Amino acid sequence: MKKFSKILSVALLVALVLSLGVANAFAAEDPVVNDSITINNAKAGETYNLYKMFDLVVDDESNPEAFSYKVNPA
Repeated sequence: MKKFSKILSVALLVALVLSLGVANAFAAEDPVVNDSITINNAKAGETYNLYKMFDLVVDDESNPEAFSYKVNPA
């Protein structure tokens, strides 16, 4: 029973690692097409305010995953 339990735990670990790799492999990069926001079911006369909270700072141009967020001082 101990041997079966070890084999099962290793098999589940391998399945978990493979599933994480597949999720990253098929992640689509969606470029920003325009700078607009659509508010559904907006009523006439309502006001919506947007606040920029963070700035994206690219740390290394050759590595797209090397970025950080900087808090907007305003």
